[in-house]
Amino acid sequence: MIVNQNDDYFILLESIKDYVLAVQRVKFMVLVRTSNYAGSIVAAHIDELNIPEIVSTLAGINNIMIICQSDNDADIVLQAFKAISE
Repeated sequence: MIVNQNDDYFILLESIKDYVLAVQRVKFMVLVRTSNYAGSIVAAHIDELNIPEIVSTLAGINNIMIICQSDNDADIVLQAFKAISE
């Protein structure tokens, strides 16, 4: 995953560490479970970075659906989320 090294990147890292509880991949999507009321917060941080592998996000109260270009892109995003959240 290629992102700019700026404040938004570090804000996203902290959001993932603080709020993400679980991630899983389903085909070309990554499903993210967050703590309550954090889904839209984390999704907004993702959207601000315009990550090339991510087409769009859809957020709920405690979950995010990340839509990627391909299965391979979804795997890249999944592995990045897992590495950051562990």
